[in-house]
Amino acid sequence: MRDTPSRGITPASARALARLHRGIARIHITAIGIWLVAVAATSVAAFAGFGIPAFAPIGSGIAAGIHGLFLALHLWLAHRALGRAAAVSDE
Repeated sequence: MRDTPSRGITPASARALARLHRGIARIHITAIGIWLVAVAATSVAAFAGFGIPAFAPIGSGIAAGIHGLFLALHLWLAHRALGRAAAVSDE
């Protein structure tokens, strides 16, 4: 009778899980950085109207566009990183 684990985590799956965890941590660090840049860019864009009420919708539109772009970038990076982590865990 061999000493093989019938349940639990094997060394190979533990390594794959550790790689997945590192990938998720990178995603979160990247997301925080993207969020900080988006907040700064939105603040600048919100004041793009220079206090002129007629230009306020332009500043709001720019702010919404910047947020949308950074959200799309965040989702794309998460999709790539999780896809790589899944491919590694299948090995």
